[in-house]
Amino acid sequence: MIGRLVTSFWFRAGLSATILAILVTQLDGRGAVRALVGVDLRYLVAAMVVDAAARATMIARWALLLRSSHAPISVWSVARIFLITSFVGTVLPAGGADVTRAYALSQHIANGREAIASVTVDRLLGVSALLTLGVMGLALGTPDVELPLARLVAGLSLAAAAALCVSFWADRLVRLALPEWLQRTPLGQWLVPV
Repeated sequence: MIGRLVTSFWFRAGLSATILAILVTQLDGRGAVRALVGVDLRYLVAAMVVDAAARATMIARWALLLRSSHAPISVWSVARIFLITSFVGTVLPAGGADVTRAYALSQHIANGREAIASVTVDRLLGVSALLTLGVMGLALGTPDVELPLARLVAGLSLAAAAALCVSFWADRLVRLALPEWLQRTPLGQWLVPV
C-alpha cells in the first residue's frame, strides 16, 4: 500500500509542490526579481543549454552502466528516475539523491544490490570526472595561483582520480596481490570472494 501511495501521481505532485513551497519561502523575492530582470538572455540561454547537456550526459552515463549490467530498464525510465531524484535530492541532506535514486531503481529491477552498485559506480565516475576537470582548470587557469599550491592540488586530484578509476578493478588487483595461501583463509575469502 505504501508503495502504491509513493508512486501515485498525486503523492509526487503534492511532494513537488511542498518542496517548491519550501524553496520559495527561503527566497529573497525582491532580489530574485532584480536578478531576473537584469539577466542577459544570451547568458541565461547558454547556461540552460549547458545544464541540459550536463544532465543528458549524466543520464546517458548511468544508462550505459545499467545496460552493461543487463538491467531490464528503459532509457526513459532511467531519465525519469534520475531527474526526479535529483529534484528531491535538493531538499535532502548530502547523499539523499543517491539513496532515493538507488531505491527508485530497485523498484524497477529485481536486484537491489545492483541498484546500489550502479549508483555508487556512477557517483565514482562523476567524482573522477570533476577531479580531472579541476586539474585541467588548474593547468589552464590563471597564473595568479601560486605554482607550488597548484601543483600540489593537481597532484592530489590526479592521484584521487586514478585511485577511483583503479577501484573499479579492486577485486582483480587484490586477487593478484594476495598470495594463494592467504586467499584460502577466511580473511582471504572475504577479501576475494570466489
